Amino acid sequence: MLFSFSETHSPGFYGAYHQHPLNQLIHFFFIPCIWWTICVMMCYLPFPPTAMIGMNTIAGHRITWGTAMWLVYAPYYVFLDNFTGSIFAGVLFLFYLQASTAVASELAFNEKAATKKKSKPKKMTWFKFAFILHAVSW
Repeated sequence: MLFSFSETHSPGFYGAYHQHPLNQLIHFFFIPCIWWTICVMMCYLPFPPTAMIGMNTIAGHRITWGTAMWLVYAPYYVFLDNFTGSIFAGVLFLFYLQASTAVASELAFNEKAATKKKSKPKKMTWFKFAFILHAVSW
């Protein structure tokens, strides 16, 4: 069996594999990229608990599954390490802010385009872009 590992060998292999500089470099760029692409896709989905009570927006900001995603990940990274986690939580916030703003702008544009006969919705949506980038990042 070519890919059969014992229970004692697997953790050692996993640990050694994640110490390799090329693997660390790939993770440094593509794990945040994967997080951002998922965030973009989640920003299209309204968050049901807030929608049920009529709070689709707070201070003009749409509450989506992307919002929930950031609210889960940011404290988790701060919990893991206060200093580095706080920095990364800030980076994730910037990713979230870009994703939510881009999606909200696209949805507003498409809504206006639907009311006007001359305007057409954009062919390349943020969802399509994120989906393609997500597939490439894996």
